Amino acid sequence: MGQAAIAASPRRDLGTHYGGLFLEVIQYAEDCANLMIKKGWMEQPPLAPDYKALANRVKK
Repeated sequence: MGQAAIAASPRRDLGTHYGGLFLEVIQYAEDCANLMIKKGWMEQPPLAPDYKALANRVKK
């Protein structure tokens, strides 16, 4: 959607501004991910349940 707005705009400097903003957002996301790893909030992504083990589990 942003690309269409840049293409339709008569201003030539918007692409540069969006590019710079994009780089800032990427750096911010990396900083947040590093902080989450440091705090132990993002050690391992969630795993899917082991459906075979669940199916073979004996019901009480």
